[in-house]
Amino acid sequence: MNAHDTDIRRSLTLLRREATPHKMIFTRSVSLTNFAVASSALCFQVFVLYPWHQQLDDSFEELKKEHRLLLQKINNMPLAPSEKSPATAANSRP
Repeated sequence: MNAHDTDIRRSLTLLRREATPHKMIFTRSVSLTNFAVASSALCFQVFVLYPWHQQLDDSFEELKKEHRLLLQKINNMPLAPSEKSPATAANSRP
């Protein structure tokens, strides 16, 4: 190994050492950006979407109760003669 090869190796080693902080800064910034995006998405889900989902679920349950009550009222109502089916009307004739 001659002096020229040794100088080249030293230069390459110096270049690697100088390039490493830039790579670390880029990697660190990507990691922090990923963390920020993931954290904000989680906060949005927890503080916005989940309460909204609960509100929709409660409203839907209330709507189902109202629908059941309405169906019970309709089923308990006597039918008018004009609303009876033809088979029922034929059986009720004298």
